Amino acid sequence: MFRLGVAMFAVLAPGALVAPSARAAEYYVSPGGSDSDSGTLDHPWRTIQKAANAATTGSTVHVRAGTYFEKVTFNVSGSADGPITFRNYKGESAVLDGTGVSGEDMMRIRDRQYLRIIGFEICNNKAASSSAVPRGILIDGYGAYLEIRNCKIHHMECANARSADGHGLAVYGDNGRQSIDHLVIDGNEVRDCKLGTSEALVLNGNVENFEVTNNYVHHHNNIGIDFIGFEGTSPDVGTDQARHGLCRGNTVHDIDSYGNPGYGKERSADGIYVDGGRDIVIERNLVYRCNFGIEIGCEHRGKTTSGVTVRDNVVYACDNSGIIMGGYDARRGSVAGCQFLNNTLYKNNTLNEGCGEIDIQHHTSDCQIRNNLVYVAHNAGGGAFGSYVSGAISNVVWDYNLWYGQGGAEKLAFHLPGRSYGSFSAWQGSGHDGHSVFADPKLAAPAAHPADVHLQADSPARNAGEPGFSPGAGETDLDGEPRVCEGRVDCGADEYAVFSAARRAVPAAGGAE
Repeated sequence: MFRLGVAMFAVLAPGALVAPSARAAEYYVSPGGSDSDSGTLDHPWRTIQKAANAATTGSTVHVRAGTYFEKVTFNVSGSADGPITFRNYKGESAVLDGTGVSGEDMMRIRDRQYLRIIGFEICNNKAASSSAVPRGILIDGYGAYLEIRNCKIHHMECANARSADGHGLAVYGDNGRQSIDHLVIDGNEVRDCKLGTSEALVLNGNVENFEVTNNYVHHHNNIGIDFIGFEGTSPDVGTDQARHGLCRGNTVHDIDSYGNPGYGKERSADGIYVDGGRDIVIERNLVYRCNFGIEIGCEHRGKTTSGVTVRDNVVYACDNSGIIMGGYDARRGSVAGCQFLNNTLYKNNTLNEGCGEIDIQHHTSDCQIRNNLVYVAHNAGGGAFGSYVSGAISNVVWDYNLWYGQGGAEKLAFHLPGRSYGSFSAWQGSGHDGHSVFADPKLAAPAAHPADVHLQADSPARNAGEPGFSPGAGETDLDGEPRVCEGRVDCGADEYAVFSAARRAVPAAGGAE
């Protein structure tokens, strides 16, 4: 029996940190206020920066409707029994606009703790030179119990240069001894940024015990969500990895590096990427129309990405592979001890450039690819690859998957270094996918938008997964329903539930187009 072996971790429960004291102060900011006033509802401050200098432990800062042309550095911290909250005034839109304002970061949080940022729109931060790095929110140094919730971040734009960088929301743990610990990034929308060689939402370096959940990340010219290690962000190599985290329920789409000066005509950007991170669960995300769907890799020679579990995700209509793992060439690092379980991949490789729905690159070892539902595109003409292995691998196991291609089992190909298998039967004859099946999975409406990949009642994916499969702690299917409903796990992200009164379309975190 195959059991899920994932290092679990203590992270924040959904909702909040610790409830502030009933006697905590309430402060107010308004475009019509004055920083020389008292910060009350009747006499509000004028700038958010004033509040970021003066807010007291346990207080809440309410920012009234309006556009604030400023960039803010938070110089206050809360405590375990009195976090500080900065938020939009209920029902009002507070916009932080970088137009004409100097500085790289719209909001910066360095060496702070017990701080919550909720409900701001943050926009229009454009770099004046290729050396400037425009960011919507930067969290760096060390810190603990920080939350970014329900913000809208857009139009962070680096210079139009090959070496330029920018971010929507960036977390850089650059203190080797103290991490950024217990971090929640939830329910935000990050869209329409020009990122250069960087990422829309990134955790890099000494960052641990995090939740990146229910965010809506779309229309960027480089990577959507990234968890990074080994870039030297932390001066201590032992802590230079984003680790012990959860990436759940995010929607990521339209991520395309084509035309980005850093990449030219390459389409190489991932929807979700783990590059050097470890012990991370990537689950129940919806990824579509990206260059690559979900990649687990390591760009640094001699280093290893490990302990990552990719489960219960839906990936469709990406230019290249739906799932990709390993070092992207022989000079890169390795991927080891990772698991790819119960994902649904539907008609990726839209460019039809020879990669598989699942692409395995260099230095990949001790990985499991099980219980997935893989619907292969471009199969009618023959020769489409279900899985394509381009580099040296060891102990990579495929089994109990459901494969399908419209050209039939005898035209679904697989590739290992030095040899290709031109049919599903030949692939199984080589000793791989011995308990897997080739069959039309009978999905509800996969060509719809967003794709509805629920199983129909007569789907052969029902009960086709590994017998005795034990779900991970807290694991559910794409709808939040139990992962095993009929005694044996189904293949793919949906678990057919006889008891469900209604079948829902794939949820889109943070909204849909």
